[in-house]
Formats: sequence, C-alpha cells, structure tokens
Amino acid sequence: MNIRYTGFIRERVQKNPLTISPDASFYEARSIIREKGIHHLPVVDKSGHVVGIVTDSDIREAAPSDATTLSVHELNYLLGKLKVSGFMTRRKS
Repeated sequence: MNIRYTGFIRERVQKNPLTISPDASFYEARSIIREKGIHHLPVVDKSGHVVGIVTDSDIREAAPSDATTLSVHELNYLLGKLKVSGFMTRRKS
C-alpha cells in the first residue's frame, strides 16, 4: 500500500518512527518517551505489525500513586517486571 501525504501531514509524518516491543519494560518505554520528548510510541510485534501504542498518558497511569505504601525497592522491582503489553493502548481490530 502506497500512501501519499500532502501538505502539513507530509511534513509531520516520520518515515522511520521510533517503536518499541510489547515485551519491553515500563522503564524502557518511559525512558524513550522522556529522552526523545515524544508523546506517542508505536508498539510493534516481532513480525513488524503495529499492535498498539504507548502514550505519555499510559506511562502516567501505569506509574504508582504518591500515596502508595510500597517501598522504593518494591516499586522498582514491580515496575521492572511490568511489560509494555500490560499498559499500552491496544489497536482495535
């Protein structure tokens, strides 16, 4: 499929966007979004198909509340285990 973008959209669409795997960790996704200053990160499976998207809002919602009773070590352990597939916005079929 060959899509031709014109005008403003043509200037905004990236030819090789940053992507992330559904198996990547919460910390990897948060790091990419913060370091690159982006708001949306496509989630792509091993065969190259888009299966969802991680947004800065998804990251904020997955992050723990300031009111948590867990220790810093417990939080780091749990967030390290959290995969992108667990909090991404899924593509509608």
